Amino acid sequence: MGANPLSVNWSETLTALQQGTVDGQENPIASIIIPYKLWNLIKISTIWHYTIDPLILGVSKQTWESFNPEDREIVAKSAKEAMAWNKKEARKGLEGSTEATDMLKSKGMEVVILSAKDRVSFKAKTKPVYDKWIKEIGADLVRKAEEIVKKATP
Repeated sequence: MGANPLSVNWSETLTALQQGTVDGQENPIASIIIPYKLWNLIKISTIWHYTIDPLILGVSKQTWESFNPEDREIVAKSAKEAMAWNKKEARKGLEGSTEATDMLKSKGMEVVILSAKDRVSFKAKTKPVYDKWIKEIGADLVRKAEEIVKKATP
């Protein structure tokens, strides 16, 4: 597709954008783009509904089994609440509202929102990458993730 993607540590991203080392980035609008005023560094934002920016929490089996049943219930409940909050914050101003994209537009950023048809075209164009990585990640895990995404996609 003509891009040369590279991974940049977030602590170096603003400098990399300022110096032109990179010309784009991917992060949630409400929690990164707006607070860091990235409209000063990036002129276009594309909304393509590819991720839900979940918070994934983990605990080792050994640690989990060291908790008594009551503590496990408290930890599990707290984890679910934290993940729900994170998901809500990541989507703030995007679901049921245009507040986030309107904010970007008001600051001079061009906002491109891909249609369902555009996303199908993008998916077709990136299929070779998908085919390569499904072998690395494992088809079963990818299918499970796709089922979750399908349920969450508008």
